[in-house]
Parts: sequence; structure tokens; C-alpha cells
Amino acid sequence: MPTVSFWKLTFQLIVMALASAYAHDARADTDLLSTRQQGSFVRYSGCFATINWQSSPTSFNLTVAFSRRPDNGIIPCSAACSTSRHFILWDQQCFCAPSITINTTTGYIPQLSEWEATEGDCWRLCRDEPGVTCGGSARAAFYEHTDPPTVQNPGIEPVQGFHWWGCFADFTPDRVLRRFAGASNDMTPTKCAGMCGAEARWVGVEYGRECFCGATIDNSYKTFGRRCGRVCEGDGRWFCGGEGHLTVYERDGARGDGDPVGGYGYLGW
Repeated sequence: MPTVSFWKLTFQLIVMALASAYAHDARADTDLLSTRQQGSFVRYSGCFATINWQSSPTSFNLTVAFSRRPDNGIIPCSAACSTSRHFILWDQQCFCAPSITINTTTGYIPQLSEWEATEGDCWRLCRDEPGVTCGGSARAAFYEHTDPPTVQNPGIEPVQGFHWWGCFADFTPDRVLRRFAGASNDMTPTKCAGMCGAEARWVGVEYGRECFCGATIDNSYKTFGRRCGRVCEGDGRWFCGGEGHLTVYERDGARGDGDPVGGYGYLGW
């Protein structure tokens, strides 16, 4: 008959196994969060026209990873193009782009003969990834695989409980987000979200150090992502808006499928 010591050891082993499994799941969730929300290893590069290359991608040194995939998004496309520096989301299609160069000053890609479009043109959201754009009409969303961010290679910070929504032009006195939460020399999007509190649906950072909050987005539009190219004063790894432009985040789960966006209601896929 097993002794008390035997049962005690067996119980300890079961507890250790469960703890190990939980720790693995927690790490997986963290990795997923970073990928879904434009964090450590994926950076949004902009919304670009598709007029010249989409009908013959191979002639522009692009590879079609998959097409007609309803769950297209950063996660499956990034994995399918893991060896390419850039990957492209266009509706249900994923393209791998191993060697393109985007001129971040002019918003032009010489290899594809395409110009950057405004963020409003990339209105189509990926079905299973909140806040992530899968392009638009004759527009595609470009993403880049990066090394862990450095001052020379900034990206969009993954903010717990929020997803990145885009770069918005900010006008005074009618601001994009009406409540000014404060300015700080150690500002980051995460710090701004904390300053805004639990009641804020939207948070945004500007000029590298200013924090704004709001229940709605007012009097603005999405614009070129490079306009929000100023790094955060609190952490040079991340973008914190620009001059007259806000890097905006929306709280996870804040909008239901039927909520109106830009005056229009959601009808379905």
C-alpha cells in the first residue's frame, strides 16, 4: 500500500506540472498580444496603393503566401512570410515582400511604383484581429518584421487592454480627443493609458510627451502613419504621435459589431 510520503510526492508533482502548463500558456498569451498589437517584432509600415503590382506580384519580387483566407491578419500572414522582411495584407490575401524599401520621408516604394495613401483608405479591418487593418479598396496594409525595438528602430507599443487604431490629424481648438490628461518627460502610450483611467475608451499621445483621452474621436481623420513618427520621450523604442498628430489606441472590446463607425453602421462580412 502506498505510503503517505508517496502520495505527498505525487501531489507535489501534479502541482508542479499544472504550474508549468499555466506558465507556458501565459507566455503564449503574451507573445500573441505582442504580435496582434504591433509590438516587439511586427511594425506597421503604412497604407499603400495596389494599382501596379497586385495583378502580377511575382514580377515585382512579391510572393503570394495565400489568398481567399477569411481569417487573414497579422498572425497568419506574419507566420507565412516569416523569412521576408515585409508582408502585405490585402483583404483575404497575404503577400511576402523580401526586399522592398519604403522611403519614409516621401512615402514612396520605388520597386512597386506606389505611393502611401492616407490611413482612412485602409478602412477594411481584419476579421479576427481588432484594430488591425487588412487594407481597403485598391489599398493594402504593409507590415515589417523587426528586431526587438531600439531607438533606431521604433514601433507601436503594445498597450495592455488596448489596441492601436492609427495616426490621426489633431486640430485645435477642436481636438481629436477632448480631455488633456497631462504632459510628461517619461511619457509612453502605456503611461498615458494609466493617466486616462478606466473610463477612457480612446487614448492618444502627441509631440512625444502629451497624453489625451476621450469617449469619442472628434473632428479628425486617419492620415499618413509617418506623421506620427516622433518617439516617446519616456522610451525611444515607441512612437508617440508627432507635431499636430496623435498615435491613437482604442480600449479592447469597447466597440460592438453593430456600433457605427464614421457615421456608418456595420452590416457584416
